[in-house]
Amino acid sequence: MYNSVQEEGKVGINAVTEGWAGRRLPWPLIRVVPARVFCAAAVALSVTWGCGSSHDHITNLDAPGEVIVCLGDSITQGHGATPGKDYPSQLAAMLGRRVVNAGRDGDTTESALARLERDVLSHKPRLVIIELGGNDFLQRKPKDKTLANLDRIVSSCTDAGAMVAVVHFKCGILLSDPYLDGYKATAKRHGAAFVPRALKNIFGRPGRMTDPIHPNDDGYALFAARVAAVVGPLLESADTRRARGSP
Repeated sequence: MYNSVQEEGKVGINAVTEGWAGRRLPWPLIRVVPARVFCAAAVALSVTWGCGSSHDHITNLDAPGEVIVCLGDSITQGHGATPGKDYPSQLAAMLGRRVVNAGRDGDTTESALARLERDVLSHKPRLVIIELGGNDFLQRKPKDKTLANLDRIVSSCTDAGAMVAVVHFKCGILLSDPYLDGYKATAKRHGAAFVPRALKNIFGRPGRMTDPIHPNDDGYALFAARVAAVVGPLLESADTRRARGSP
């Protein structure tokens, strides 16, 4: 279970103890978030930890270095967040690791690909977390082109020796999801981790949005928790292999 302490309307999460269903959590999460976000974040974390899975399918599980780079658009950049409350900053606090924010307002998969070497690979990252596609959708870029660009971004990162996590979120209001299958297939094809529907119950919730497109601090906290629920155990597995000197 989660240990929590109420303090000035906030809840301190100490997940170093036992996790969902009595399972010991594989990595420490020490985070202070608003109480109204705590329950949703805890559910996002516990569901993923409860599933349990091997990470042997991940490409570059033995990647060197320590730096995590978040590549993305204005959601990664933190549009609408107060200083230090963008999702990469909150993710860094959750993981207790160094995270570089390589988000840029207005980025499409095409423009992100163009700056990949300069803004991402130059850091020699251990892990690259990719959040893109919203502006492709808004600008009505062809889906095939978006997926091709994403494929090139992921393959360039893995070719450079980094682990990759692909973050997906549903675009538009239709029941069908234009990117879900393609993003999932891209992640599987390249041995990348996959974070599904990272903005679920954030978009359309006034208490978690600063405008119709961008989350507020609470929304970014939940977004970061969903990413952490996937990449936290992945990094812990990689740390364990590194400590054992796995080839």
